[in-house]
Amino acid sequence: MPFRIRPVEKIDQPFVADVIYEAFSDLDRGHHVPPFLEDREVAITVASRLFGLTKIRGFAAENEGRIAGVGFLHDLGPAGYAISPLAVDPRAQGLGAGQAILDRLIEEAGLGSIRLL
Repeated sequence: MPFRIRPVEKIDQPFVADVIYEAFSDLDRGHHVPPFLEDREVAITVASRLFGLTKIRGFAAENEGRIAGVGFLHDLGPAGYAISPLAVDPRAQGLGAGQAILDRLIEEAGLGSIRLL
């Protein structure tokens, strides 16, 4: 499935929250651990904090107008970069969306050190 990788925009915030919530909830259920995100409201709060900060760049994997995955690159200055979160909707997992986002984040970081959080 071909994914178009593009920068996220403020208008994407509710979709970013949904992807983060679904991805982490699916992972938690699969590992039988307590939820990382208690509900969608927490995911909305997390997503809202990722937008509008100059040292964070976000990208979405989109297919047929639908966001299937998201990833955010945090500029840590001399310490390099951090990737967090990187999330793919469970319905799109295994189709290359996560790898495409990760490739773009690495490209954005250039030669800087990268940490996956």
